Amino acid sequence: MLSLLNIDYSSISAEKSFTYPDVEKKRPAVPKHTEKPLMGLRSTKNFVTTNAVENIMSVPKKPEKKFVDTRIGSTHNLDPSGLTPKYVNKKDFGKTPIYLERRKAEVERTQKEYDAYVQEKFRQGAMKQLSEMERYVLLCSSASSRELDKSFSQRGIYVDEVQYDSKARLQFWTRQCAFPFCGPLLLS
Repeated sequence: MLSLLNIDYSSISAEKSFTYPDVEKKRPAVPKHTEKPLMGLRSTKNFVTTNAVENIMSVPKKPEKKFVDTRIGSTHNLDPSGLTPKYVNKKDFGKTPIYLERRKAEVERTQKEYDAYVQEKFRQGAMKQLSEMERYVLLCSSASSRELDKSFSQRGIYVDEVQYDSKARLQFWTRQCAFPFCGPLLLS
């Protein structure tokens, strides 16, 4: 058991000294009556006009809401009295109004209808399976148009009888390729 006589109190007080938490905020001491005041200190501030300007430029305070309940005129604050409605205390405070929920559901429904309409239009405009005859006609016409473009671009600018004859043959060949099931047509 530890006795109080064996504790060294000087070491405890030396480790930690007590200070007040508001030492930094402490004002200077009041001057003694024997000390002479500093003479000749004057301020150039006009306190009267400064105060007037501050009061003119300040925002006026809003008056408190009060009510009078007697003939004599005793007044009370209106807010804690319960005479004004507080919407926080209503049953449906914080809930979404019904008309807004209906409107939101209507907007969602119309958006779904529009999306379905757009998908249907895309599906209708999507690629379709071609028959063998349609495929052959498209391939011949595209191949012949490429060959025609190439042959026309290689021709000269001026036209004479020989070039006209070869261009006519090219056009005839493309017509024959475009309609292969009509039978071959030969140029004499």
